[in-house]
Amino acid sequence: VASAVASLVARGAEALPSWSAPGALGVALGVRSVDPALRPACARVRPARRLATDADAGSGADAEGSSMRFGSGLSNNETLSVAVAEAVAEVKATLGHDRVPSWVQLAVSADYPDPTRAAAFVAECFAPAGGANLANPQPPPAIFGGVVTGCIGGAGQTMDGPSVSIVAADMGPDAEVIQFTADDASLPKQVTPAQWARLMASGDSSSSASSGDSSSSTSSGASTSSPASTSSPSSVGSVLAGESVAVLALCRPDFIEVDDFARRVHGVAPGGVVVGGAVKPGGLLFANGGVCDESIAVSGVFVRGRFRMTAHSLHSCRPVGRRMTLTRAVDGHVLDLDGRSAGDVLSRMLQELPDHVSGLPVMLGVGEYDGGGHDGGG
Repeated sequence: VASAVASLVARGAEALPSWSAPGALGVALGVRSVDPALRPACARVRPARRLATDADAGSGADAEGSSMRFGSGLSNNETLSVAVAEAVAEVKATLGHDRVPSWVQLAVSADYPDPTRAAAFVAECFAPAGGANLANPQPPPAIFGGVVTGCIGGAGQTMDGPSVSIVAADMGPDAEVIQFTADDASLPKQVTPAQWARLMASGDSSSSASSGDSSSSTSSGASTSSPASTSSPSSVGSVLAGESVAVLALCRPDFIEVDDFARRVHGVAPGGVVVGGAVKPGGLLFANGGVCDESIAVSGVFVRGRFRMTAHSLHSCRPVGRRMTLTRAVDGHVLDLDGRSAGDVLSRMLQELPDHVSGLPVMLGVGEYDGGGHDGGG
């Protein structure tokens, strides 16, 4: 894999943009698409603003004092190791080739005959340089993911054929990342009592209200860590108000206790955000550099730090209709759009669809309008 990475020409990849503040609730019609310009996602993260300090000089921090970076890559190579190397190269083109991410989400299509080595290939590609430097060791990234039906990453998506997609983030030196797996709805056993205490203090919705205050003090210096890491704050008192907690995870499709799991996480961190999905039925789950055994139901990471995350459900749809306002709904059923019967409105809109999209599957998307002028979209 290392030689494959060395032979690649790094391809450009845009960092994930931050969400703008949501506005009015809107409804839009879209068609299922394989448009490579569309980049669906379940969550977007942006750093909480703070005053830059002298310590930020030369640290790679942006104008808002944040050193967070995100990258995404996709490969359709039929050889698994080369596909991983190509996707990693695209990620590194954004993150920086010497930058070790805090966490990596790996998605592998079910078209590879043996995907079991995928996580190990990713771990090798992202292995910290100079690992023998014991004076200042660089922790490896927390890797989670699984085998899925289709992959989305980089500048495109693949719904058929072999593919590997990787999303990686360097959350900066002030974040803490905790790898976990769980076999039921119980809170993960890998999280230590001290880590739970920090998650509870950071994920309290009452403390997160001040996350936008640019005059808050600098962060506590918590290191990105694995469950076994001891490089973390010595006390809960060092945790800043305004820190957030996020959970990123993939689970098995037959994990019927997923709602209970999410509720327990929110019980610990009421202000936290849980984002995830399910692997293909019968598909593997990955954790760190290996494959989870069949008893594991969910694999993911806790992320704690000074950021804000909003969760969205996007379906990779190309907009085909105008944005409408949901004016009446009962028990999840859309009844009126723009004050008129939803059936009449949608029937007319379907009749007016262009010929090149009229035969594609059509979806009705409901969400908060961000004021960005993007009509349509599922």
